[in-house]
Amino acid sequence: MSAELVEVIGSVSTAGATTLVTAMVGDTWSAVRDRVSRILSRSTPEKEAERTTVIDEVHEEVVRNPEGDLSAQRERLRDLLREAMTEDFRVAEELLGLIRELTPNIGTQFATGNQHAHAEGQAQQAVQYSGTQTNTFTRDPRR
Repeated sequence: MSAELVEVIGSVSTAGATTLVTAMVGDTWSAVRDRVSRILSRSTPEKEAERTTVIDEVHEEVVRNPEGDLSAQRERLRDLLREAMTEDFRVAEELLGLIRELTPNIGTQFATGNQHAHAEGQAQQAVQYSGTQTNTFTRDPRR
């Protein structure tokens, strides 16, 4: 297997594991679960039960402790995804499609809002979001 392919599989498995752990605490998990199970077992149907069991075990762990350290759960999913993609690279394409559906605004969504600031003297400010900004600067009357 080429180094580039190994890198792609690593990247997709990491993104997939992170996306799936996030989806596990959402309302649509059962539909996502069924799709993931089908995607991972398409080329090896004999492994569907085993892979679905792993997915369900990880889901139970995530639901039990959604605010905790979920790195072990992500790693377990990463290994599962990596194995499936190594068997059939078409899994990577399907998984990327699912990731895009579950995270449609990643990289394009910005926090927006309104900021109103009043500064005097030597004050400075920084804006870390996009939106409407109104600034009022007054001069120190003692100067």
